[in-house]
Amino acid sequence: MGICESKQENKAQNIPNKQNIQNTKKVENIQNMQKNQVRDSEKIVGKNLAVSFGVINKASKAICKITIRGNPNTYATGFFMKISDTKKYLITNYHVISENDMYKDIEIEIHNQKTMKLNLNNRKIKYFPQPIDITMIEIKTSDEIYNDILFLDYDLNCLKGYEEYKDSIVFIIEHPNGDSAEYACGKIVNVNGNEFDHDISTEKGASGSPIILYTKNINRIQVIGIHKEANYIKNLNIGTFIGEIFKKENNNVPKNNNNYIIAEIDIKDDD
Repeated sequence: MGICESKQENKAQNIPNKQNIQNTKKVENIQNMQKNQVRDSEKIVGKNLAVSFGVINKASKAICKITIRGNPNTYATGFFMKISDTKKYLITNYHVISENDMYKDIEIEIHNQKTMKLNLNNRKIKYFPQPIDITMIEIKTSDEIYNDILFLDYDLNCLKGYEEYKDSIVFIIEHPNGDSAEYACGKIVNVNGNEFDHDISTEKGASGSPIILYTKNINRIQVIGIHKEANYIKNLNIGTFIGEIFKKENNNVPKNNNNYIIAEIDIKDDD
């Protein structure tokens, strides 16, 4: 849960019988959802939140399943986000795609089941290792999926500080175990520096999923963070605030801080 199948399984191998964290029970397969199944409501019943069908349906167009071919295959989730009109990226965890994966066979599948081989050798890539744990991969207008996907916005408040996000209602769209997209809802329980604990139900393959602020406005779907792993001791999940990448963009990250080692690859091609 929240751990990429092969690359992070060592974190959980000593934790018996902790395969699922089910603090929130509202999990729906998006492809099988009917409009009347999802109420457009802010009311929370227990820990179940009804996000509007329109918001979930639209947000799902920004999510992709990531498959890294191997024996066995590795599955994870990614999402598309725009920094500006000219800077658009596929975002996932660094532990999902790192410098070591430059020559691996990586495939992404979007909402309408279109797939694309992801060649990392001719794209701008930004790596943010732990503790940020984010990889940003350039998406080009020439990509065959470009016109089929939605690029999510980010919440501008992320530049002011993170404490205000505590207790925020959020939802996630994930590809658990490489299966069809699902969504689940919950809250940000704790804020710990550039990380946060959330109680959204996740499974293996959810690594790299966006944490999205709850909204009823279909035209205002904003990312605040990225899911990265499970904390079995707390029985919660861990995410990283997406604002950490903007600190780098704004040159606010200390260059000599070993916790913020940034590697950027910009390989020019003939585009």
